[in-house]
Amino acid sequence: VLAEIEKTGAYVSIYLGGYLVIGGEQTVLDKLLKKLPTDDTYPFQLPYHGAFHTPLMNNISVKGMGALNPSLFQKPVIPMVDGRGHIWTPFSTDSTELHQYTLGHQVTKAYDFSSAVMVTMKEFCPDKLVLLGPGNTLGGAIGQIMIENNWLDVNSKSAFSTLQKSDPYLISMGMKEQREIISK
Repeated sequence: VLAEIEKTGAYVSIYLGGYLVIGGEQTVLDKLLKKLPTDDTYPFQLPYHGAFHTPLMNNISVKGMGALNPSLFQKPVIPMVDGRGHIWTPFSTDSTELHQYTLGHQVTKAYDFSSAVMVTMKEFCPDKLVLLGPGNTLGGAIGQIMIENNWLDVNSKSAFSTLQKSDPYLISMGMKEQREIISK
């Protein structure tokens, strides 16, 4: 799959658990959809995704850096993890570097959601992960990341489902019964 993406001139846009989100020009994506092997409903095109997190956004990146002064960026109040898995802390963040990452790398390079979640789990060991939403569309990807890292001894889809039924680790604010866990 990665070889076909490279051959056609498309780009990995997001590493999303066990999924890849691909960005590129529409003609390139059309060719790629015809070349990739199909399995159930994959691959499919996300509506309105475009070329986010790819080099095709270079012009937008340059415009953003020109329009938004680095002085608008501040050190975070609490640590935050970016789309490379890098931790920005209140004590060590250079706000100019944060400006450069946010309007540069984050716009023009693949967003590694998998690394961001993995680093968050391993570095901060949260009691629960809260998925703000909308809905629960990232729940499956987070489950796959947990399985890949054997997090909380979750090593399969069934182990993830069992944990979620007995004592949910991933709390989706898009699900009423899970939202109530956080609001107690």
